[in-house]
Amino acid sequence: RSSNSGIDSLKGGGSGSDDEHGDDFQMVVVCGSNQQAYKTLSEMAEKRVWGDNLKVTVVGYVPNMEDYMAASDCVVTKAGPGTICEAMTKGLPTLLSFHLPGQEAGNFEYVAKHGFGTYCTNPKKIGQIVADWMNNPHKLAEMSKKALKMSCPSATLDIARDILTLLNTASNEDKAENEKS
Repeated sequence: RSSNSGIDSLKGGGSGSDDEHGDDFQMVVVCGSNQQAYKTLSEMAEKRVWGDNLKVTVVGYVPNMEDYMAASDCVVTKAGPGTICEAMTKGLPTLLSFHLPGQEAGNFEYVAKHGFGTYCTNPKKIGQIVADWMNNPHKLAEMSKKALKMSCPSATLDIARDILTLLNTASNEDKAENEKS
């Protein structure tokens, strides 16, 4: 709901509501470098094809995706592991709408199995699912808890530490071997 979200602070807005249209909800669509999607969706947003109670903001590439996620109640995305992991660390219920064959195929099963999201490719059903989540704060909160439970927010730091430990161990072993020679 726009009154609870901090997304307006990302674009320099104010209270999170739009008095002109009386928005109840807002959606931010991040298109990345997909110029055609940006153009098409921007035109649709301007025409308010999704109704007067939904404020839609369309942006291209953003360098601060973590800020957008922090201001969100849920995320709809393709099944990329990086986005899923970031959503989990933010406690975001996740609706996966597409996956690449092979490497991403199992990700939607993981999200559904652990109860913090689902997989759907049908745009109307996606809208219905998100509307259900937004209209059911208890369900949204439970899914958020499950996402946080599955997250590993220190994974990158842990991996870096493990690599450093292995490199130091190998370096020390090389030094000891050289001293014996």
